[in-house]
Amino acid sequence: MRKLTLLPTILLASCSIYPLPDDIMAYSSRDIATQVRCETRYALQQQILDMLTSDGDNVYYDGKVGSAASAALDSDRTQFHNLSWKKFKWEGHDDFSETLEDLGSTMVSYDFTLDGTENNALGFSGTVLGDFSPRKHNLGFGLGNDRTREVSRHYRVYDTFNSLVMGMTEKFCHNFNMFDKSSKLPDKSFTTKNHYLYPSTGMLRIETLVHDFIIQDIEGNLGSDPKAGGWKQPNMTDTITMTTKVSGNLNPTSTYTPLNPGWDVISLGLKADNYRTDKHTIIVDLSLPPDKTGQPVYDNFGRLIDPKSAAAAKKQADDNLDQTERRNFEQRTTVFVQ
Repeated sequence: MRKLTLLPTILLASCSIYPLPDDIMAYSSRDIATQVRCETRYALQQQILDMLTSDGDNVYYDGKVGSAASAALDSDRTQFHNLSWKKFKWEGHDDFSETLEDLGSTMVSYDFTLDGTENNALGFSGTVLGDFSPRKHNLGFGLGNDRTREVSRHYRVYDTFNSLVMGMTEKFCHNFNMFDKSSKLPDKSFTTKNHYLYPSTGMLRIETLVHDFIIQDIEGNLGSDPKAGGWKQPNMTDTITMTTKVSGNLNPTSTYTPLNPGWDVISLGLKADNYRTDKHTIIVDLSLPPDKTGQPVYDNFGRLIDPKSAAAAKKQADDNLDQTERRNFEQRTTVFVQ
């Protein structure tokens, strides 16, 4: 990632007609989506590891005690590709594997809105002195150019717990550009660190959403909006909004005292004000599909390959995202009116 060392220089040099994330943070919209998807995958795997050790030696996987199974999976995460919910067992919970199998079909839906605004204001000013005895005349002048450019990119991505945990390959998260040879950006890999300047390129703590959804669905009678099917299709949604504004200005002025009578320029000034604002809104929705016929189909890379069979689940996910967008808009409108 390019280092932001000389702020004014970068601001002046990064003026673009089409202000995209790539211009200043060296992350494309595809990179941001991949980072979020890989974080969700990582969060799900962590939940499985934690679940295996949650009740001492009472949880088993494939005949192994939970702690041993967890350590084996954690040491080689490629083993998740062969994970089977039927191999889980929890003493005293006869339907444990069936519960996990149902959770595996949970839809993970993302809605990305990436807004970029760039403003560059350049002004030139000066003062001319007319020294004619016994009078002096001052004449000031100024020129300016103010440019603002905005772009908003919006898109949606869909996964399931199963496609993320078992289907997504390790390589996909360790080189974002592997499948895009046209990319001119440096190769990116999933990071488990926060990025405080541009949060959408680092960890967003999605694990808390995944954890709460699983717990509330199993133990808390999780429901959903009545218009989306009530308790029959439980869902949980987080809306994450991150705004970063970087600004800089340059205002040099030069003055001097004229030695001869007549018209002389006695001051010259240059004013350059620049700012770049990036507002990223990411909605993550977790929801169980409405029925078994709505189960989506994914290939070995975790990609959706059969839209027809996935129609019902995708429709449910879209409804959830649409409702969240409307609710967010209504909340912002209410705050503005008040």
